[in-house]
Amino acid sequence: MSPVALGAGAFLLEYTVYIVATCLPLSEQLQDVLNATKNLRRILIGALLLVSVFWATATIAQQRGNAVAQAIEASLPVQPEAVVYSLQRLQITGPGVTVTRLPGTGAAFAYRYDGLRPLIHSGGHWFLLPVGWTHTNGATVTVLPDTASGIRVDLAP
Repeated sequence: MSPVALGAGAFLLEYTVYIVATCLPLSEQLQDVLNATKNLRRILIGALLLVSVFWATATIAQQRGNAVAQAIEASLPVQPEAVVYSLQRLQITGPGVTVTRLPGTGAAFAYRYDGLRPLIHSGGHWFLLPVGWTHTNGATVTVLPDTASGIRVDLAP
């Protein structure tokens, strides 16, 4: 892992300089240079260690995020189906999504959308994916408010 190598290398370099300065006889001029640059070296080593910690954290977060996304993608086919009813046409599209115009003029809803899976319900909104969604096909997430009077989302097993 590159960030660990960067941090370990920086630490080992300073440790080597410290051991050489304390255990080996050095010329007075070299000893003065090492003493004069000690604080600067330690600040730089600290900065490199800090960068390596942030880099490692970002790498781990990305790996875990990718793993969670793959798990969501794998579990999508076993999620319940979301059926959306709407008064107005919503233009929901995607692989596997079908729209049906419901019969009757006095009905509460005029359109039915099948072929959606719930990703999450959060903040008063439904986040829905088409049943044929994969990370490579470019299908979009549909976001619907659950408080709109002209929209209803039902979950079917």
